[in-house]
Amino acid sequence: ALDALAHQARGLRFHCPNALHVNALDEDWARLLKRAGFETIRLGLESGKKNPAVFGHKTDLERFGLSIEGLRCAGFSADQLGAYLLAGVPGQSVEEVSEAIEAVASLGVQPFLAEYSPLPSTPLFDRAQAHSPFDLNEPLFQNNSFFACRRSDFSLQDLQGLKNQAREKRGLVRRAVQA
Repeated sequence: ALDALAHQARGLRFHCPNALHVNALDEDWARLLKRAGFETIRLGLESGKKNPAVFGHKTDLERFGLSIEGLRCAGFSADQLGAYLLAGVPGQSVEEVSEAIEAVASLGVQPFLAEYSPLPSTPLFDRAQAHSPFDLNEPLFQNNSFFACRRSDFSLQDLQGLKNQAREKRGLVRRAVQA
């Protein structure tokens, strides 16, 4: 269907505000997305760790970099590319998120933070419940309107600092594009 859309070239514009899966995105797919009229691409990195076992081995920085290279070769610019990084995951350090923000920005990609939201029956829920001062079985605590997974080594202030860091890096990436 995407191939047919790319061949019709009707001047349509598409935006992917939700993350595309990095491992499925090779250079051929990137070219097809560009020809089909995709303008905004957000990728799901989740963590900057080399071995993201906590996230089910979805991807790593090396594979992320290859996807970015493919998107650039296809004609996407830095102002069209962004990556979502999870923050507040049980066992995750503030430094890990900060390093991931820096790594993404060093590739000329805008970093966006996504606050971890605990969901019952998911692999990390029991760990999140063990570390949270709140009863995560309460549905009000299962979304990002309330940072329920705050803890002594990852506070609400830490999260705000990381958000500020990501915002600053997005600005630097955008200014680099304009230069």
